[in-house]
Amino acid sequence: MNVVGAFAIATIIYFVGLPVPVNPPIIGYVEPGSPEAKLGIQEGDVVVRVADRPIKSWEDVQETTILARTNILPVVIARAGVHTTYQLTTVVNEAFGLKVLNLDPRDHPVIKEVKADSAAQAAGLQVEDTIVSFAKIPVAGREQFIKLVQARANVATEIIVKRGEQKLTLAITPKLNPGTGKGLIGAQIGGSEKVVYQVQRPGPTPWAQVKDVWDKTVNTFAALLHSKQTGVGAKDLSGPVGIFAMLGAQVNADYRLALSFLVLLNINLAILNLLPLPVLDGGHICMAILEKLRGKPLSVKFIEYTTTVFAVLLISFMLYVTFFDLKRIPLFKSMFKREMTIEQPETNPPAPVVVPAQP
Repeated sequence: MNVVGAFAIATIIYFVGLPVPVNPPIIGYVEPGSPEAKLGIQEGDVVVRVADRPIKSWEDVQETTILARTNILPVVIARAGVHTTYQLTTVVNEAFGLKVLNLDPRDHPVIKEVKADSAAQAAGLQVEDTIVSFAKIPVAGREQFIKLVQARANVATEIIVKRGEQKLTLAITPKLNPGTGKGLIGAQIGGSEKVVYQVQRPGPTPWAQVKDVWDKTVNTFAALLHSKQTGVGAKDLSGPVGIFAMLGAQVNADYRLALSFLVLLNINLAILNLLPLPVLDGGHICMAILEKLRGKPLSVKFIEYTTTVFAVLLISFMLYVTFFDLKRIPLFKSMFKREMTIEQPETNPPAPVVVPAQP
């Protein structure tokens, strides 16, 4: 019934359309002297393939990197129509505890919080200001901006920000941090976090949707089985808390995204329930097959004991996963605050203009 439900929801999505993220994998700031810079990778380059998988968005880059079984990945990058393959070494992201490529998307950093009595407050910076340049250097990423600030302690510096539709030129003097000897402005810096979706109508076919979810689920299981190589463990899975948080975030964004998540959830439950473990449907199937082969029923005590043991293990596993879900609550909250734009396809394109032939 999970599979039937998934196909039914996928059919609805096919008719109402599916918002698809428009997030081209364009590389932003590349730190001079980094291994990537030494290889010749530059800002504006486009990621085309990672580990032999075609890439369409930064989400594809992150997913492929996380699930890969090695920390050195072949990455195809395009520049001016020329494709070059690099062997890039991954790094561990501190926020997620999972491996990622040391590449940042091209994105202007945004002021998320201004602390009292700080250089940022004195300069007149405000929350949601988008940083365009600092010290006359165009800023294309959060890490780049932080390094520029750190290098200019006690130095009056020009900073250009975009506030609404206006560009403002301000003067700021980063304060010296006695502990590190580096400059700081006393503000929390983040990315724009704006996600643009375009509605694909009709949506993907039900079979294509289910197949995509199947592939992702199988790849996730494979990553778990090869945890030492991928770094993906049980702590990275989500239980009821994470599931409801994700579903709530999708409902908050667009009902079609929520429907797509339900397709994912149903297929995941179908596969999970077919695992050959007592308590689950797969366990009952295995016991029935075993009874058929034996030609007689299994003892009631054997069924009772095995079912009880695995029920306790399953509940313990859910509690374990939920513990890590609770630690990710700040991340779940940020998903609700993320700015999104849903662009509808043109339903009535302008009619062609017919110009009569001149006599």
